[in-house]
Amino acid sequence: MAILVGQGALHATDEVIEVAELLGAGVAKALLGKAAVPDDLPFVTGSIGLLGTKPSWDLMQDCDTLLMIGSSFPYSEFLPEEGAARGVQIDIDARMIGIRYPMEANLVGDSAQTLRALISLLTRKEDRAWRETVESNVAEWWDVLEARAMNPAIRSTRSASSGS
Repeated sequence: MAILVGQGALHATDEVIEVAELLGAGVAKALLGKAAVPDDLPFVTGSIGLLGTKPSWDLMQDCDTLLMIGSSFPYSEFLPEEGAARGVQIDIDARMIGIRYPMEANLVGDSAQTLRALISLLTRKEDRAWRETVESNVAEWWDVLEARAMNPAIRSTRSASSGS
C-alpha cells in the first residue's frame, strides 16, 4: 500500500504514521504535504512528482493500493497506472474526491478524525515484505544523496581575472 499525503494531512501526523505502521505502507508526500510526516522515518519516501524521489516513484508504480489523504495532487502521471491499484481517498472537500485517480472508497471529512475512526477497523498486516522493500529503497536513496553531497566541487581551470 502507498499513502500519499497532502496539505490536508498536516494536522494528522500521528494518525498517518499509525495507519502506515498497521498496514505496512510507504508514505509519499505532495509538495504542500511535505511537513505532514517526518522525513527520517524509514518508510517515508519523500516528495512525489517532478521534484520527487526515486523511492516515491517506485512506491507509486509498484503499489496495489493507494490511500490519498488530504491531497489533490494534480500530476496523475506520477500516480499508479489506472487500474493497477485500488484507490481510497480522504478529503474534507467533497469536490476533490476522485478527480485525480479512480477511487473505490471516498471518505469526506477531516483527515485526522477520519483516520482515527478507521484505525479501529484496520487489522495489522503481518506480511512485511512490501514495507521492507520500501524501507530498503529509502535507505538506498539516502545513501545516494549522501554520496552526491560528498562529491568534491570541480575547480575551474580559468583564472578569475580572465573575465569569464
